[in-house]
Amino acid sequence: MRSMLIAASLLVLSGCSMLLPTPDPNRAWVDLDTDGQSDLAAMKVDGKEWPSPRYFEVDPGQHELGVRYQFQVDPTNIGSGTTSPLWRDCALTVKYPDFNAGQRYRLETGAVGFRPWMKLYDAQAKVVARGKERGCDGPQSDNTADTGKPAHEWLPVKWPSWLPRLSGKGEASQDIQN
Repeated sequence: MRSMLIAASLLVLSGCSMLLPTPDPNRAWVDLDTDGQSDLAAMKVDGKEWPSPRYFEVDPGQHELGVRYQFQVDPTNIGSGTTSPLWRDCALTVKYPDFNAGQRYRLETGAVGFRPWMKLYDAQAKVVARGKERGCDGPQSDNTADTGKPAHEWLPVKWPSWLPRLSGKGEASQDIQN
């Protein structure tokens, strides 16, 4: 019985290690980090679609990373008459001029009220770059940031079907593209 438990544990652990590829030592790796109440997906590198929503891996040098960030706005930040939280769907970018080969970085997102924020940290947990909001859909529909377009137009890619997202009702929902 004990050997079956150990074998099952090893299978589970080996399955977990297969979730992400092994980082290439000749490239920079960027982990995505957000709280459990929101969704974050890697979408673009230098304006081109990135194949995995779970991480970025880039050559050394300057790059602009684009993400899609969905978060909940608490009713206390919305105003009177609203009792349930609202959801925002935002496009954010961060540009960093000095990605180094073999280094790990962490991209962290969060929000203050209606406003999303994003920071890029190096391996020593030092903030090396701050992101820009590029547009949001949701409760504040007139917010198009400096692109002049809502997020679903600026990042015209579907939310990956295998990656669940919260619908604002505490349940997974379908993609967000119109």
